[in-house]
Amino acid sequence: MPRVLFLRTTVLSLSALIAAAGVFAQEHEPSHSERFSRSAPRLEDVERTATATLAGVPDDVEALLSRARVRIRLGKLADALADFERASALAPARADIRAQLALAHLRMGSFAEAKFAADAALALDPENPAANYTLGLLLLAATTDVEGAAQRLALAAARGPAAPEVRFDLLRAHARRGDRVRTAVELRVLRVLLPPDDARIAHGEGLLAAIEGNLDAAVAKFRVAAQGKPALAASAIEGPLAVARALTQQGKTDQAIALLQQALTRFPESIEAHHGLALAFEKAGQAAAARAEYAAIEALGRKLGVVSAGAPGKKP
Repeated sequence: MPRVLFLRTTVLSLSALIAAAGVFAQEHEPSHSERFSRSAPRLEDVERTATATLAGVPDDVEALLSRARVRIRLGKLADALADFERASALAPARADIRAQLALAHLRMGSFAEAKFAADAALALDPENPAANYTLGLLLLAATTDVEGAAQRLALAAARGPAAPEVRFDLLRAHARRGDRVRTAVELRVLRVLLPPDDARIAHGEGLLAAIEGNLDAAVAKFRVAAQGKPALAASAIEGPLAVARALTQQGKTDQAIALLQQALTRFPESIEAHHGLALAFEKAGQAAAARAEYAAIEALGRKLGVVSAGAPGKKP
């Protein structure tokens, strides 16, 4: 495939990515608007009931948690966060509340606050699934510690319910690591948990195809995922970056660099894109350019406030 056509079909076939933690948007969201419209009245009833309970007993922790959870699903993130914070203050020894607070911060795009709450939960319960899940997502999005991310997400998958969201994010971590076997295993799990037309299946198939070096198949699968449901906020960046990693592995560093630079014009704060570009520059023998990318990663890590969650970059 000619280089220009390759870049065009890869990048333009994908849309929308993370802005303020949008990479986590698939978690806990209804798959489409009709599903939400059907459930919204019931959720609003739960919210009203919890609010009535709290009017009589302001320190009812379970009512606060019940209201916070439905507010998350109703899109009232700031109100949900306030409820989780109140519940955590009332029951500081409960790791599950700290973990839910961490996830709420994550959805709000508050990475440093999410890490602080997750660390607090893990200090109380090192195997808490939600806290490990939150920390795994932070490592995946805001650092280059993909090994650590995979370990945290695997622990969350092992200790928590068989949630498709967790298995999908674990698949994403294994794909970033270039682990074909574990990516294939998680894809098989998702095929059991999800309907065959779910966009996460096609996205996972694209990631696996890219690891295997079948780039035409990968691009085709990413295009299917971008047009499917549920909408995957991460697909716009993960598709091109998966292809770029494969190109780097194949020694096609000029194409990889061009694709990564194009991705960074759209998503300049993607640590994954900066890291991929640094590795491509290293393989191409462009040491100064690689160092510049590592410096950009370190700056972004400081900005996001999660540097201690795993070194965001390294210098060659």
